[in-house]
Amino acid sequence: IEVIYGTLRADFVAGQRTAVVHAGFCPPLSYLPEIEAEALPGSSAQIKIAQALAHGTRLDVRLPTPAAADCQVWIDMAARPVGTVAATTAV
Repeated sequence: IEVIYGTLRADFVAGQRTAVVHAGFCPPLSYLPEIEAEALPGSSAQIKIAQALAHGTRLDVRLPTPAAADCQVWIDMAARPVGTVAATTAV
C-alpha cells in the first residue's frame, strides 16, 4: 500500500488565529486518500481536513485564541487509502 507520511508547519503572525496549509503529492496517488492530521504535542491547535485529493491536501489550522506573538504549529499527517486508517488504529 502506498502511504504518505509527513510533518507540516503552519506559520502564524501575532494576532492571527487561522492558517491554511497545502501539501502536494508528487507523483499523485493512484487513489483518493483518507487524510489523518494532528498537531504535535504542546499545541492546542485544531486541524480540519478541508480537502483531500490524489494530488494533495488542504488543512485548515485554528488556534484557540489569536497568537500573542509570531509562532508555528507542527502537524503530523498521513495520507492512506480509504479504510486503512481505522484498521491500523484498531490494532
